[in-house]
Amino acid sequence: MPKDQETTHDDNLLVNSNHLTEESLESLMGFRLKPRFNETINLLLIKKVIHDVHYETLQGKTWDDLDPKIACNEISVAINEGVKAVYQSIREDGRYKYMVQTFISKFHSQSLNLQTRCIWDPNTDRIVFDNFVNSYIICSSQVVFIYYY
Repeated sequence: MPKDQETTHDDNLLVNSNHLTEESLESLMGFRLKPRFNETINLLLIKKVIHDVHYETLQGKTWDDLDPKIACNEISVAINEGVKAVYQSIREDGRYKYMVQTFISKFHSQSLNLQTRCIWDPNTDRIVFDNFVNSYIICSSQVVFIYYY
């Protein structure tokens, strides 16, 4: 064999390592830093869960019909249970951690500005929110998903 065609075992590793994808490298190392596409959060499905809970709980209610602390807690728990059911059907390893936050206020034709701040990875982490407004009540719920490395 001519000298320029001779390869050693180390040369084969270098040649073969150029063809490895990010996915195969992560699986060789035993961990992944990003979720696969089919493991990401379905934002529309989570938004539908929040929307359905709002309308089941608050449709036709006035501010006098509910105790805000109890209603806020009931909505947050119901959203949490719905999100948990959807989330467990998507992912089984629990790498996404999530937080549900609900705000209820009496509506007097005022404007409302809610802000959420956190440090996160825009490639993997997500936030989903939905608002319910009728003549008496404003309710805003958000679910923040953080991918746990």
